[in-house]
Amino acid sequence: MNWLLKARTTRELWGWFAIFLGAGAIQLPALGRMAMQGVDIVEFELMRTSAEASRQVAALGDAGIAAARQQLALDYGYLVLYAIMLTALCAAVAGRAGAGSALVRLSPVFAGLAVTAAVCDAVENACLLAVLSGHVDQPWPGIATTAATVKFALLAAVVAFLIVGFVATMRRNPASAPQP
Repeated sequence: MNWLLKARTTRELWGWFAIFLGAGAIQLPALGRMAMQGVDIVEFELMRTSAEASRQVAALGDAGIAAARQQLALDYGYLVLYAIMLTALCAAVAGRAGAGSALVRLSPVFAGLAVTAAVCDAVENACLLAVLSGHVDQPWPGIATTAATVKFALLAAVVAFLIVGFVATMRRNPASAPQP
């Protein structure tokens, strides 16, 4: 993971972003098939109760369950990609900030939060697959909801750090910014 904590080039960052967008787009057909059954992915991730899990699995039916399984399988690759991309962006913020900056000290912390969010996403996916296999009773819906909530909170913190970091370093010497 040490290679991820080094400052990234602009071209590399755009490359990771393009891969991230492409991997997200690959999930859209499965998400659309779930939505056609009346189940939104965020609603599904945050089902919380056994009663809600039962309702959503029933609403999905066989076609929706197949689509949800496909989406979750694709999401395992996606979570690896977003963890790598966000970690590389944290390294870019550190590289732009320069030695001694609080951003340099905080960058590995937020990179770690991005990886932790991906781990939470993987746990969430495993629990959702259990629910889709008929295990609608607790603890699976509750664990999925908890993992999803933590994931969303961590990702929000990482994105906020990246926005603050890039804005704070916009006026810095261009020589300290990642090079193409």
